[in-house]
Amino acid sequence: MGKRRFSIKKYLAQLGWTQATLARKSGVPPQIISKYMIGSKTYTIDYLIDIKETFQKAGLQLNGIEDLFEDEKKDGD
Repeated sequence: MGKRRFSIKKYLAQLGWTQATLARKSGVPPQIISKYMIGSKTYTIDYLIDIKETFQKAGLQLNGIEDLFEDEKKDGD
């Protein structure tokens, strides 16, 4: 399996939320969400669970925290 990156823009768009809205609803600090979206190398499991559960409470279907990530595209893909 290749590298994966944090990718929640599609979920924010579906809900009409900003990063600030997600931060407020999830309790995850806005700077953490921003850091994750920019491309953090490390993640805190508790924050990922909070984000996933917040999206689920809003009605999105996520199977697990792995749904917050997608495969990185390589050049030529």
